Amino acid sequence: MSVVELWDGDGKPYIKLWYSDNSSVPFRDITQYIGDCGGKDKCDFEQFKVRSQPYLATYDNIVERCEKL
Repeated sequence: MSVVELWDGDGKPYIKLWYSDNSSVPFRDITQYIGDCGGKDKCDFEQFKVRSQPYLATYDNIVERCEKL
């Protein structure tokens, strides 16, 4: 399970990414492992959007993938 938090720091939005293996394990901050975010404890929101673009689903590719099932 994962959670993406949107924060406002010094007037500039950033995200934090939290992960838990299951419902009985506490969430841990894994923000530093996000690629292209500099390995820090927060990731610039604009940079996060750019680096995530290739992974975003569109209606067309969802339909295409479902048709292959």
